[in-house]
Amino acid sequence: MQFDKSQIVDFLNSQGDQTKAQQADRDLPGKVDTNNPDHKSMLDRFGIDLNAMAGKFLGGKGIPGF
Repeated sequence: MQFDKSQIVDFLNSQGDQTKAQQADRDLPGKVDTNNPDHKSMLDRFGIDLNAMAGKFLGGKGIPGF
C-alpha cells in the first residue's frame, strides 16, 4: 500500500506529535510504500501504527496482513 508523505505527516500531526511530523516531512520520500522494507523501517522509526493510519485514510479499513 502506498501513502503520500503528506498523509503520513498529517497523521503524525493528528496524533499530536509535531516533532515526528517535521522529521517525517524531512526524511520520507514523496510516496511511501508499506511493502518496501526500507520505507517500512522508516515508518517503524516514527512509531506509526499502519492499521491506525490506514483506517484514518481508508474509512476505517486497516491493511490486510498487518
